[in-house]
Amino acid sequence: MWFKEVNVLRQEYGTVFLAVPNNFVQEWLYKKFHNTILHSFRQANTSIRALEYIITKETEVKSRASEETGPATDYYNAFA
Repeated sequence: MWFKEVNVLRQEYGTVFLAVPNNFVQEWLYKKFHNTILHSFRQANTSIRALEYIITKETEVKSRASEETGPATDYYNAFA
């Protein structure tokens, strides 16, 4: 339920930016799941050092996701 509207926006310099629908989900993920999510990303890519949660409208995320393709994007979108 908490991950339904969460998507990876991008990865830059060891940080994964996650799109979240609102402040409530942003805070909940950070407080309850941050370490678990970060650990999962680090298992897939050891260069990941941090997560950032960005409040983003669903339409923005879908348009960005349709522009990106490839195995890394597919893996990250599996968390959605």
